Amino acid sequence: MLKHAGVKLDAAQGSRELDRDYFITNRLNYLNGKYGTESHQEKDCLEYRMTYLKKIENPVTEEDIKINKSLEAVPPSGKFTLTSARTCYAGAKVGATFANRKFEGEQTLSIDIDVSSADGSETYITGISSIAEIESLADKYPYGFNFNGLAGSPVRKLILGDHNKDYYNPNLSNDVIAFDLSMVTYLEEFNMENCSTYNKGLNFAAKNAEYDSFGNLISVATTGCNNLKTINLLGSNVSSINLPSGGILEELRLPDSVRSLKLDSFVELKDDNFTVGRFNYDTDEYENNFLKLSNIYIKNTDIDSYNIFK
Repeated sequence: MLKHAGVKLDAAQGSRELDRDYFITNRLNYLNGKYGTESHQEKDCLEYRMTYLKKIENPVTEEDIKINKSLEAVPPSGKFTLTSARTCYAGAKVGATFANRKFEGEQTLSIDIDVSSADGSETYITGISSIAEIESLADKYPYGFNFNGLAGSPVRKLILGDHNKDYYNPNLSNDVIAFDLSMVTYLEEFNMENCSTYNKGLNFAAKNAEYDSFGNLISVATTGCNNLKTINLLGSNVSSINLPSGGILEELRLPDSVRSLKLDSFVELKDDNFTVGRFNYDTDEYENNFLKLSNIYIKNTDIDSYNIFK
């Protein structure tokens, strides 16, 4: 049997036209990734900004102390660890510095880039159309995300936060627009744990296409993240979360900064894996504070509403 023959099975389910389109798209992405054309790097990518945080020698404010503790707990790194979904070339670009590698089939590799001079630098994880997993970005202290490049990509895991109680990302306070991940249809796990400076909303639900008054397309329709299994936002200050209707969600951990919640047809979600509150590091347990929820809707979901409204 041919090595990695299974990567073409999806195309076998459709027409010859779809098979040809599948082949050409992947072939062009492979070649563009290999030769690293500038235009390709800035299209087939996850884009965000990066500022290299340095230890504050004479900390004065409470924020200075938080930053120093965080840098000790989660040191900044220019190591990008990616897992491919298929044979491809993928890499990372920070400012003007770019490096990529060849991935064979489903393979995990690391790419090292010097990020010590990054100061609001545009950062790209390239070849994203062939990447299944991105190891935690918490040590990049990222902000200013543009998730549009993830539309149709096989990315199934995005980790922006860290479970360490001392983790603190001051850069996220620069984000003024709520994160919309509704186009990341294969996403299974999303984590913004201890991202306390992020106080905007999150959208995982499908959206209709939007047009301006002249009929020009502003944003395309998205199908939503119905493959989500795990969401952990504890320690963040996320103000709202918009979930898709239906899915295979198994674990949902929300901070009590969320005031409104709709759970519609999540048959895999159980009480033990549902939290609205915080994680107690002293007892190593989840603590609920359902009283902070002012508006909640539950339908076709195996959550005991008595525990919430008692």
